[in-house]
Formats: sequence, C-alpha cells, structure tokens
Amino acid sequence: MSSIKTVCARDCYDACFMKVLLDGDNKPFKIVGNKDNPVTQGFLCPHGVMDIKRTHSSERILYPYRHVGDKPNGSFERISWDDALNLLVEKLRYALEQFGSDSVLHLDYNGNMGLFTLHLPQRLFYALAKQI
Repeated sequence: MSSIKTVCARDCYDACFMKVLLDGDNKPFKIVGNKDNPVTQGFLCPHGVMDIKRTHSSERILYPYRHVGDKPNGSFERISWDDALNLLVEKLRYALEQFGSDSVLHLDYNGNMGLFTLHLPQRLFYALAKQI
C-alpha cells in the first residue's frame, strides 16, 4: 500500500502532517496522522481524519448556485464561476455605494484558527476602509 505525505489543509497552528493512503488503483481511501510531525506526533483531529469522506461525499457542493424565486421558497440553479464572481462583485459594489464600507460585515477568522486565515481577509477590509 502506498501513501502520499501532505499537511492538513486547515490553517490551524499545529499544521498536522498527514498520510493519505492509496488503494491498488492509487486512489485515496484513508487519511491518518503522520508521526514525523514533532508537535502532533501522529495525532490527527476528527476533521482531518474525515477529510476523505468529505472529499468524496455525494453531498459536496462543487459548483456555484444562485437562488431563484421568492424567499424562503424557490430553488437554486447552477451558474458559472464567472457569473458567481460577477454577482458577488455587483452585490458588494451596491452595498458599498449605497451604504458605505461599514455596511459590509467584517466577519472572518471563523472556523480555522491559523495565521493565514487570520490575516489574509484583512487585506479586503483594509481596502474597503480606505473608502470611508
């Protein structure tokens, strides 16, 4: 059985080392902690262990969708990535122009608690704050 050494995609302080175990067809089937990490020493939290299930879940959302119809009812239709990004930009510009940068809720750093996710979103909010 072969494996691929990697690190957890979450941005936790531990940066857990992982081994992705591959079956005979070289397809991932299990994730385990890698004892080479001097901090975690092979420990892998339940989130990391379950990444393989999440990755292969039939319920995983792979594409952007837009809500159509009246809320709370209605349905969702699949849209392109370009349309999704354009819609996001349109809504953000509208909020900024109509209500100012304070109308955009600065909510980040929710979930993963590493340095990368702490500081990266701040660039957007610093840019918005210049508009005040």
